Amino acid sequence: MRWRSTWVLALIFAALLFYLLRWEKDKPSDAEREASALEVMSLDQSRISWFRIETERDTVEARRDDDGEWNLLVPIEDRADDARVHSLLEYFSPLRAVRIVEGSRSQQIKYQLDRPSIIATIEPFTGGASKRRTLLVGRRNPAFNTYYAVVDHDTSYVCLIEQEFVEGNLLRPAMWYRSRRVANFKSEDAERVVLIVPDGRFIIERDADRTWSLVEPASFQADQAVVNGLVSRLRTQLIAEFVLEFADDPAKFQLEPPDVLIGIFLEDGSSHSLLVGAPAGEGDFYYAKRSTGPAIFTISASARIEYLKTLFALRERRILDYETSQVSEVEIARGDSLFAAVRDSAGTWMMAMPDGGRRELIAYPLESAFRNLSVLRAQEFIDDPDALARLGFDEPELRVTVTLGDGTTQVVVVTGEGDRTFARRVGATHAGRVRASDLELIGGLVHHPPLVRSEGDALSN
Repeated sequence: MRWRSTWVLALIFAALLFYLLRWEKDKPSDAEREASALEVMSLDQSRISWFRIETERDTVEARRDDDGEWNLLVPIEDRADDARVHSLLEYFSPLRAVRIVEGSRSQQIKYQLDRPSIIATIEPFTGGASKRRTLLVGRRNPAFNTYYAVVDHDTSYVCLIEQEFVEGNLLRPAMWYRSRRVANFKSEDAERVVLIVPDGRFIIERDADRTWSLVEPASFQADQAVVNGLVSRLRTQLIAEFVLEFADDPAKFQLEPPDVLIGIFLEDGSSHSLLVGAPAGEGDFYYAKRSTGPAIFTISASARIEYLKTLFALRERRILDYETSQVSEVEIARGDSLFAAVRDSAGTWMMAMPDGGRRELIAYPLESAFRNLSVLRAQEFIDDPDALARLGFDEPELRVTVTLGDGTTQVVVVTGEGDRTFARRVGATHAGRVRASDLELIGGLVHHPPLVRSEGDALSN
């Protein structure tokens, strides 16, 4: 039995020796390690102007325009996804080999470089001239998670490049590089918005002060955040899936006329519009198209909802428009009672007393009341002149005058009570029904001013 154990140990030793010799043969030598640090292709990404990738499945070709934007030429003419293109080209800046081996005709055949599965051609501009660089990719080497490749048809050596680069970029479908953005513009360039929804047609324009105002169906100040949100929504709108490149009958998708249309008009006279039609499938997506192209695609149902605005949602609902830090004086009249306060040069709030003197106020509750008033919003608008006249704003129950640091004033008058409380900014042609609770802090200052306690207060108690 002893001789059997010896033979078993000898066989194990022989197997280990064979494995180590085989591993050492395939391991990169010191020279190869040094070569692995070499850049087999080094390109300045910012100067690459064109590329083409041919695979066994399809071909993608793109060119950078004068504005630095990438555009697909093949398989279809459209905007390219800049982020995905940059990710691809980043690997060429520089392209490093994991390993380099000697090249020969037999090696070319062995590694399938005589009939490459991928041909990548890159065109950089240098000194006003262009020179195309080429990468031929052959078969995969599973032992090193790499692919064999040849640079610029130089068959004197073969380099092994990362599998992640090849499969994550070069072997992507051509349409992977197509932009999924519906529109490409800068939000600050927008000067007009046209929105057509089931609730109506709205036109919003930006004036010289960069303020959005409704001009159709009536003239009102617009809610700046809501309009900016619409502009941003279209600017960042992504296509979920392309359905048809050319639709013979867009009406089949309820796109002529569309159910929803949003158009953004820019300062340079250009525009971007999205048309949204019928639901696709279960309703999680909707058919859509650009006004300038024939392709039909889908967008998410949640994105469509963000375009469905009403006149009420588009109007500015804030009664006043100031920031708490801007307030320098305030006067509040409630019945026969009056509260007046001013912020002095040191930033301390002082209350005017009946005897002509002043008392210091606690800033926090005072500024909390100013903050509540600054965000007072209409829950419903009253625009009819006759209805406004019946609300009794000539003899308000509460009148607040806010003076800002620049000397301008904003005045609001309040009537009613409970869920029938109405507020109107003096000079405005409309009023709003507001929540009475939002006025409790500002109204309470009249009878309960937040005075800083003095020694005299303590003695009187």
